[in-house]
Amino acid sequence: MQLTYNENFRTQFTGLGPQVIFVDFQNFNSVIKDLEESFFEVDFEKNKIVIVEKKIENISAVFIEPLQGEGGIHSIDETFFHACRKFTSANDIPLVLDEIQCGMGRTGSFLYSEQFGIQGDYYLLGKSLGGGIAKVSAFTVNKKMYEPDFGMIHSSTFSEDEVSSLIAYKALQLLEENSEIMENCIEKGNFLLNIFRNFKERYPLVIDDVRGTGLMIGIQFKKPEHAHSRLFRLLSEQNYLGPIISAYLFHEHRIRVAPTMSDHLTVRIEPSAFITFEECSRIANAFERLCEVLDKHNLYELLKFLVYKEDFGSKNPIQDFKKFRVSAQDSNQIKKVGFIFHLIDSYHLSFHDKSLELFEKEEIENLIQSIYQSFEPCVYNKQIIYSTTGDAVEVTFIGIMMSSDIIAQSMIDRRTEFISKTLEKATNIAVQNGCTVVGFGGLTSVVSNNCKNIKNDAIALTTGNSFTVAMGLEGIYEAARIQNINLSDSTFAVVGANGNIGSVYSEIISESIPKIILIGREGKEKPLIALAATLYENAIRRVLEVLSEGGTQLDLKLTGLAASIYNTATVTEFVERYFISDQNNLENYLLGSGELLFQSLNNELGSNAPVVISTDLTSLKSANIILSASSFPRPIIFPEHLGNGPIVICDIALPPDVHPSVETARDDVLVILGGVVKYPLNPDFEVQGMPLSKGHGFACMSETMLLGLNGITESFSIGKITKQQVKEIASIAKQHNFTLGFLKKQKSM
Repeated sequence: MQLTYNENFRTQFTGLGPQVIFVDFQNFNSVIKDLEESFFEVDFEKNKIVIVEKKIENISAVFIEPLQGEGGIHSIDETFFHACRKFTSANDIPLVLDEIQCGMGRTGSFLYSEQFGIQGDYYLLGKSLGGGIAKVSAFTVNKKMYEPDFGMIHSSTFSEDEVSSLIAYKALQLLEENSEIMENCIEKGNFLLNIFRNFKERYPLVIDDVRGTGLMIGIQFKKPEHAHSRLFRLLSEQNYLGPIISAYLFHEHRIRVAPTMSDHLTVRIEPSAFITFEECSRIANAFERLCEVLDKHNLYELLKFLVYKEDFGSKNPIQDFKKFRVSAQDSNQIKKVGFIFHLIDSYHLSFHDKSLELFEKEEIENLIQSIYQSFEPCVYNKQIIYSTTGDAVEVTFIGIMMSSDIIAQSMIDRRTEFISKTLEKATNIAVQNGCTVVGFGGLTSVVSNNCKNIKNDAIALTTGNSFTVAMGLEGIYEAARIQNINLSDSTFAVVGANGNIGSVYSEIISESIPKIILIGREGKEKPLIALAATLYENAIRRVLEVLSEGGTQLDLKLTGLAASIYNTATVTEFVERYFISDQNNLENYLLGSGELLFQSLNNELGSNAPVVISTDLTSLKSANIILSASSFPRPIIFPEHLGNGPIVICDIALPPDVHPSVETARDDVLVILGGVVKYPLNPDFEVQGMPLSKGHGFACMSETMLLGLNGITESFSIGKITKQQVKEIASIAKQHNFTLGFLKKQKSM
């Protein structure tokens, strides 16, 4: 195993056996240097008078594969080969020729080394020696170097396999008695090589090189590094393009080839020595269609076999999706942040490559299911975002090949180990790219427990939840304006109010809307009561602040929940006690005030209390602005749950809480999913794979940008978020002129 150049196979065996030195086969002087370094001299003293120098040979053998197989179908340089033979002969070093792949007539001569006029001391044969039936190999030795004891010592290990020996003998006999076999290898090999070299001229952006002799041919494909399709580039970057090409040829054309282990972009063609011209033409036709598919960047044609849509021998026209990109230039003089994202829906993969639009939705879902565990996270692109302050930040977008459905199902099945490892790798990519903050988009924040499961002290983390709430609120206010809903006399209901996001929405929106309905699950009323107490405490704090400021028309300065409780007997009494107390200690006075107000206002106002606790969805009939943030696995809000319109519903639940029938049955109901951010100075901003208009971004990624623009290098929205964080990031957004672009009507990050 130590003679294998591929480190993946060799590493585990480096401590066993003799030392192996790999030399530069293009520079013979380096070979001499490496070999002579393996000689050492020993001085012998004789009566302390005569010194005799001896050079002791410390090299067991020199191994050469004249025409490399796994090495990429590279032929050894003739001058180099002869120099090695001369050097080894002069120093009594055995020359071992590995002809396991290139021997047995495949190249037109029994041994490929014959074509150079070179004879080795040892030969290794195999593969074709078994005639395609037996797995047998042979080690042949020059008689002068053979040790007779070798056969005796290994007698039981390599003996008594009459069947394989007979097959090998017959294979050798066929070659010896039928010279036309090797002639056929040369004739058909030259025929194919001429065709492939013609393809190289016709498709210079597809084929990089054509190499080989006889029926041992290698075609090296070019990296599609300038292709606009991110998926096309990704296949190459993560060493899948060669295997995909090989699989395409097998499934679509029934041609069996394989990529070399040293270079996935080099495909080996090693057919039977008995191949006919008709079969050669079939190979040529298959490769010609492959070249056209690759040249036209048609990943649908290349990948459709993965969803069982192969069309053997198809001659249908191949659509052209060819498009190139200009590589972005990195800037070292700018703040840098990273953003991890996934496919929101499977069909968004077609945003990376338009040829994938030819798949049906179910087919592309199956395609992603079949490949997602094979792809590593990677940098999709980098873009610079500019602020009206003159600041700028470079965003590195790090994609993971998963859809929302895959991540959601993994969480349901409680099998998230692979996703967690993928997120760790993605975070490390952000660190390696010099990012100071990395944002977690979509379900990556959920599956990582709002980033709390990410262990990486080298970078700040954020879920983007704070700015997502801020833009969701902006979206609600804009939707209310569209629906002609006046906030000052509205009722706000939140489904899933006992969750962190629902409670923060409630705290902030209660500053504008006077009545709040908190809806949760039966038996889970305690968190709802605690939230109601918090809302009342915030409201009474605002009342006391306004009263302390003095002036006239105090009630006009109060809005939302504070305004609705101001004239109640409960609050009047509470305020009077405050002003005869120590007014310098407001926070101490407010301790426990929320619970007290909740009980007292319920006693005073009954069902007219401004904060209502409910476990019944029919309570929604009293609301005209609704936030739904439950964790139910299916829709729970239907038309019959709603009251008279107009109504705004902001559904931030995953999966959605609102059934599609709500919008079809009620034209007075506007359902939104939040707000989309508009960037002030990047009108052409877009990220492949995200369903967004140019110049716009999702709030979670925008929070990452804002943290970078302000130079914040500490984790922000991790774990539970607070009202203060939402207001802070909203203030930073105003500073950089990040505004609401439009209402979000489809799933997002």
